[in-house]
Amino acid sequence: QSIREIFLEDENTFIIPAYQRGYKWTKEHVSHLLESIASKIPVCHDSDQYFCLQNITLCNSDKGLRVIDGQQRLITLTLILSLLDVNIKSHIIFPTRDRTESFIKAMILTSSKDKIRVRVIKAIIINHTIGNADSLDEEYISEAVTAIREWLESNSLPLDLFLDKVKLIVNVIESDATTEEQTFANLNGVKSELDGSDLLRAIFITRCETEMETEHDLGEEFDEMNKWCRDEENYKFLKRLVKINTITETKVDNLGSYHAKIVFDEERYPIDLIYKLFFVINHTGEEEYNYVFFERLLSTHNICREKLTDLRHLYSALKEWKDNRDIYHFLGFLISNTQECDFSQIYNLWISENDKFLANIKSMIRKSLLAEFRDGSYSFSDLGNECHQWYLSNFEDDGRMKLLIKILILQDVLLCTRYPEVGYLPVDYFTRENDDVEHIACQTPNAKDTHDGERRQLYIAAMKDLAENIDDTQLLQDIRTLEDDATTAEAAMAIINRYGLNCAGNLVLLEKGLNRGYGNSAYEIKREQVVESYFQNGKNRKRYIRPYTLKVFLSSTNKGGLERWTFEDIRNNTHRLYNETKKWIEEL
Repeated sequence: QSIREIFLEDENTFIIPAYQRGYKWTKEHVSHLLESIASKIPVCHDSDQYFCLQNITLCNSDKGLRVIDGQQRLITLTLILSLLDVNIKSHIIFPTRDRTESFIKAMILTSSKDKIRVRVIKAIIINHTIGNADSLDEEYISEAVTAIREWLESNSLPLDLFLDKVKLIVNVIESDATTEEQTFANLNGVKSELDGSDLLRAIFITRCETEMETEHDLGEEFDEMNKWCRDEENYKFLKRLVKINTITETKVDNLGSYHAKIVFDEERYPIDLIYKLFFVINHTGEEEYNYVFFERLLSTHNICREKLTDLRHLYSALKEWKDNRDIYHFLGFLISNTQECDFSQIYNLWISENDKFLANIKSMIRKSLLAEFRDGSYSFSDLGNECHQWYLSNFEDDGRMKLLIKILILQDVLLCTRYPEVGYLPVDYFTRENDDVEHIACQTPNAKDTHDGERRQLYIAAMKDLAENIDDTQLLQDIRTLEDDATTAEAAMAIINRYGLNCAGNLVLLEKGLNRGYGNSAYEIKREQVVESYFQNGKNRKRYIRPYTLKVFLSSTNKGGLERWTFEDIRNNTHRLYNETKKWIEEL
C-alpha cells in the first residue's frame, strides 16, 4: 500500500501496544530515510516502479490495528506528513503513553472549523524540556522533527511522488494475544536494536493483562520501573547487587536457535539489572542466564501472573532498600566489603524476616570484621593503639591495610546513618576505588615540617607525653636525639615517623586527585584544600570528601588549634576511632 492509501484515504487507527518500547529513532535514522526516499522516487515518475520501505506487521482488534512491527517507520512518516502540511486521516494512539500521544497530536493540530492544518512544531520543540518526560519518547520525537524540518529547508520532496510511489508491505494477522506475542518475538528476536527486556516486557503484558489490570496499567508500571533503573545512583546500586553473584551468561554463539540469540545490554537498558536479580532468585544453580530461561519460566498465563507478582515484590524491596537510609548504608557496606552472601541469601532474609532484616545485616558485618581481626597478625584492640603500624607501605600489606580501609568506610556509614544532614554515601564510595590512603601528618619529610623549629618542638613535647604512658627505652633515646641541635631535620623526621604516623588515627581515605595534587604539603594546607573541596561538592560534584575524613580534618583539639596536627591529635583520634567502632560492634 502507498503512503496515500495508508494515511490519507483510510481512517486507520494504529495502536502502539504497551509491550512495545518507545520511539527510538535518532536524527541519523530519520535523515537516512529521507535521503533514501529522495534518491529513489525520481526514477519512478511516469512508470510503474515504486520505492518499497520495510514491512509493517499489524494485528486486527476491535479498537484498531495493533502495531506488532513498524512503529518507528509509522511515527516517522506521520511526522514527515505533518511537516509537509498533508491532511492525515489515519492516526496513532498509545494506550500506555498518554504524554507521547498528546505530544504528537499537538504537532499535527487541525482546526476544528476549517480543517486547515496548523504547523506548531517549532514552538513545541522550543518549549519542550528534554529529559523532563516520563519516557524518552518526547526527546527522540523532538529530535526527529528537528531533523525533518532541517532536511526540508535544504531539500525538496515531490509530494505526489512521495504519496504514491513510496509503499509499505502491510502484513495483517488474526487477533489473538498469544499469536501476537509470538509474532512480535519472532520478528524482533534477531534484531540487534531490541534488547531482551523489550521481549520480556511483551511477555509480561500480553500474558498478564486482565480487566482489572489493563494493558495500559501494566505498560505504565514497566515504564516506571525502567525510569527508576535509569537513575545513576539506582543503576550503580543495582550493579553492585548483581556483582556479588556468580551468573553464567550464555554466549550468543552457543545459543541454539535464532530466537534465543537475544542479548541483555544493561548499559543501554538498565532494567536488565533487575532481570538479572530476578534470574538469581529463580534459577536452580545449573541454568545459564539467557532469554530462553525466561521463556521457560513464564511458560503459561497463570505462571506468568505469579512471576509478575514476584517481580513486583523484588522491585518494591529494591526501592525500599535504596530509600531507607539505614538499610542502604549497611547493606551497601555488606555487599562491598564482605564475602558473606549472594543476593539470594540477602533477599531470603528480607522475605522471611522483614522486621529483622537490618539487624541481620549488621550482625553479618560484625561477624565478618571480627573474623578478619582474628585471622590476621593484629587484634581488634590494636585499632586503638597509637603505636601500632597499620600502614606498612604502598606495596606491602599482610591484610591489615585492607581491613583498616573497611573500618574507615564503616565510619562513613555510621556518620551517614546517624546524621541525615550528612547525606547519602554515594555507591562508588563503599569501596576505596576512588581514594588513596592518606597520612594526615606526613609520613615523609617535607620542607615546611623539617625546617620548622616550632613544629619540631611540638613533636618532642608530644613524644614526651607519650613517654609518660609507656616504658620504652628507645623512645627516651629518640627524644634526646631530637633535642640535640646537631640532629638534622631529615633525621628528626625519620625518628618521628616511627611514633604514630602509621597508626589508624593518622590515616583517612582521600580522593586520589586531591591527595596526589598537594603531595606532602603541611597540615594546614591539606586541611584548607579538603574543606574547600567539600564545599565544592555541589558544583558538578568533581570531588567527594568522605564524612569521616572531613570530621578528622576538623577535629584538632591541641593547643596549636586547627593549624596543627600533632601526636596528641593522632592519639585522640586513634582512641575515638577505636571507641566508635567498639561501641557499634557491642551494640549488636
